[in-house]
Amino acid sequence: MRMFNIGLLLLCLTAAAVQADSRVLDAARDYIIDRFDLDPASVTVSMRDNKSFDCLIPGDSIGVYATSDAPPRGNYSLRYEIIRGGAIIKTISASVRVSIWADVCTANRKIKRGESIALDDLTVERREVTRNFDKVITSANDLLDMRAAKSIQAGNVIERDMMEVTPVISRGDEVIIRCDVGAMEISTTGVAKNDGSPGDQITVQNKATKQRVIAEVFAPGVVVIRR
Repeated sequence: MRMFNIGLLLLCLTAAAVQADSRVLDAARDYIIDRFDLDPASVTVSMRDNKSFDCLIPGDSIGVYATSDAPPRGNYSLRYEIIRGGAIIKTISASVRVSIWADVCTANRKIKRGESIALDDLTVERREVTRNFDKVITSANDLLDMRAAKSIQAGNVIERDMMEVTPVISRGDEVIIRCDVGAMEISTTGVAKNDGSPGDQITVQNKATKQRVIAEVFAPGVVVIRR
């Protein structure tokens, strides 16, 4: 009977420890999802450190805080506050392993720098993005009117810094240079010396005078000198 009681006690303690670990991991997962606005279905969390949470009892709540502002890139250090009756009874620092998955845009062919992106160039795949989840593109619509800022290999996950807005004016394009003088609008032709999208400031050269000025890209083929 004594051996049975000891075995039952050990079983109960083990069950309590498993339950405590589950509560800790759930709290960590919820914190990470909320802080980084992640899809709950995309995040898994496991304990990395062999820290004891045997102080947890039913009715306790758990506060979770990051130890730095850095996003999780696999291992993630957290601070747990065990709260009982409205008071913090213990603080525990421990790390978890975070895995983040997402449906992301990948290149289905090699895309050269400067090439515009078409929907046919993309495939949406489920990939682990733990180390770059805040950089990936999850909707092909986000790539409309974009071009490659660098060479992208076939199969690569497309990240935001690989893309740039496709300019409406390219270096060497002939442009109309407009300038408002009072109630009058004066225009002439020039040559763009930089790429630019609406709102960008670029250098243009007046074809007649060869003078270079800074103008704002207004529309395809049109720049405006603001006075």
